[in-house]
Amino acid sequence: MKKTVIILLALITCTPRLTAKEQISLITCYPGRELYSLYGHSAIRYTDDERGLDMVVNYGLFDASGASFVMDFALGKLYYHVGVQDFEDFLASYRREGRKVIEQRLNLSPEQIQKALGKINNDLLPENSTYLYNIFYKNCTTQARDVILEAIDKTPPTPDSPDNLTYRKLIDPYTAHDKWLQLGINLALGMGADRKLNASETQILPLTLMKWLPDYLVSDTVVLHESHTQHLEAAETTSTPPTSPLTAAAAILTLALTSLFVRNNHLAVRIFDAILIIVVFTGGVTLTLLAVSKHPTTTANFVMLAINPLPALLLYRRLSGKKNVAKGYTVWAISITLCLLANVAQTYPLPFNIFAAALLLRCIGNIRKPNFT
Repeated sequence: MKKTVIILLALITCTPRLTAKEQISLITCYPGRELYSLYGHSAIRYTDDERGLDMVVNYGLFDASGASFVMDFALGKLYYHVGVQDFEDFLASYRREGRKVIEQRLNLSPEQIQKALGKINNDLLPENSTYLYNIFYKNCTTQARDVILEAIDKTPPTPDSPDNLTYRKLIDPYTAHDKWLQLGINLALGMGADRKLNASETQILPLTLMKWLPDYLVSDTVVLHESHTQHLEAAETTSTPPTSPLTAAAAILTLALTSLFVRNNHLAVRIFDAILIIVVFTGGVTLTLLAVSKHPTTTANFVMLAINPLPALLLYRRLSGKKNVAKGYTVWAISITLCLLANVAQTYPLPFNIFAAALLLRCIGNIRKPNFT
């Protein structure tokens, strides 16, 4: 099927135009419920009424059923593919999910359409049809945008974003429905996600690209399918967590404050410290894996000054009967303080700041009373 379509598109590109029935559109699909659909989807629609063609060039094909999908996605090793689908089949999948779909028909000349088809043909070649996905640098939306830019023979605009957007600010609204997911993504992103973007760098998400298209380039806008729910509400989860990150962080800070007035050898305090270290160790391992991944924006992450695997050594010393852990907690306290000071260079979510303050209080408690007296 794919080879047939490539040959067909090649013939369309090379054959002189005899009619004015060809049309190229940008298709924008609103966000969905799954992790990979949180930010929506972009595709290119090609129609030719003369030849009876109606197809979608889809730059977002991948296999989500594989056992390594989640790990590949997290480590930045997920490969996407470009392929061609029947338009009605493509649209039907979004109807089933209740997602809004918008078509913007592009006002392109016959020569510009041929340029776009030439770009698509090149992308469909076996050596070009697979690419390493990255949400900020190369995804279905940037690929669709490049087809349009190739057609109109322009480069993306580079002036600064009028809203002083960063990558973090750009994607944050899409996870507002799930505060725990939003927290996790924000903690995973390093200082690279807080760089001020220029105009072209904001065109990486379907809805921003849809709004960017200049009026002269869009001949008509059609709502192909209206969503069952409003934008971003379509991504609601089936169950609501019992508490929010902010509430949980505030509770932990309250316990940390209270623990300062309790003997360090009290069982409750020791369990509390152990739980904190286990949480920090788990988060630290995750952040370490992300730091060595292929995600450019997760490498330089100051959160790791506070959340890393090393505090697990303090728990090990306790379990092995070595009570004096003041030096270890002193090092951790300094590291947490540096982390909080780095907030001027990297944006932290409020729950993390509160949690880091709780960790710092427990460090102070253990430094002040290192022998559990």
